Amino acid sequence: MSKGIFSPPKPLCKIFHVSPGIIKLFFHGILIPRRRIEDLLIALSLLIKKDIKNFVLYISGSTDLDLSYFNYLLNLKKKLGLDDYVFFLNSLAEDELAYAYYMIDVFVFPCDNQTWGLAPLEAMLFGKPVVVSTGSGVSEVLNENIALLVPPRDPISLRDSIMKLLSDENLRKTIGTNARQYVLTKLTFERTAKELMNLFNTAFQDNVS
Repeated sequence: MSKGIFSPPKPLCKIFHVSPGIIKLFFHGILIPRRRIEDLLIALSLLIKKDIKNFVLYISGSTDLDLSYFNYLLNLKKKLGLDDYVFFLNSLAEDELAYAYYMIDVFVFPCDNQTWGLAPLEAMLFGKPVVVSTGSGVSEVLNENIALLVPPRDPISLRDSIMKLLSDENLRKTIGTNARQYVLTKLTFERTAKELMNLFNTAFQDNVS
């Protein structure tokens, strides 16, 4: 973690400065349809209908690949009355992204048809609890002790999981701590290389037997 993480550009300082008690949600990734950001926006609107308003959502990522999808999200945000709750940050430099992970409280990854998903693991490394759709490949290496898993394209389940974390600081801390420990111990280069080698050896033995 570089020292620069704690000295971000002034605009980010202002953006992440919120009133006490407000939980900062975060999504990071290139903004394309399979990210299913619309499900997240709908989930937040459902929270507001329950009079749960102690949150803001920051969304970062390039809009270059599908500008029409970005415009759709902007219109949906306005239609759902989320202008005071949802903020698009566009692309962030590496030090800015690290600062974002450091500052936020919960990371949400509602994607579907997503082959993997590195961003949730990055957030977990910073000790943050994550809500991850099972439509993302990365969900296959997670469990209920280190993440909240939800079905894809299901704003109600997304709402309920976010609501759990909004209302329970101890749960946020416990899952975040477990998540960081999991990434540090289970997803190292050495362990990954060893498991890949085991898979290779198994496949080789099957071919020669």
